[in-house]
Amino acid sequence: MRSMRYARELSLYDVAKLTDCEVAALSRYERGHALPSLPTLYELAVALGFVELERQLKPWLAAAQEREGVGKRGAIHRSRKKVTTQERASEKSVA
Repeated sequence: MRSMRYARELSLYDVAKLTDCEVAALSRYERGHALPSLPTLYELAVALGFVELERQLKPWLAAAQEREGVGKRGAIHRSRKKVTTQERASEKSVA
């Protein structure tokens, strides 16, 4: 990612503006200390010109958005059922 960013003469700040991602997060992605979410990876592919990666991610992104729903800033959220303390206690007693 860093080499593509350098080739396009973009700073981390420039990429952050293009992708609506924090500079600190982009730095962690470049150093391998974190992995971007699927929507963020797609945005990075578009911003940095990874045409082949963008093409390959598009169907996966669409399927994930359809299956799980997309929240604020494109993040994919799994729907979670809220479990009450009473339900948790009854599950433990059954197990």
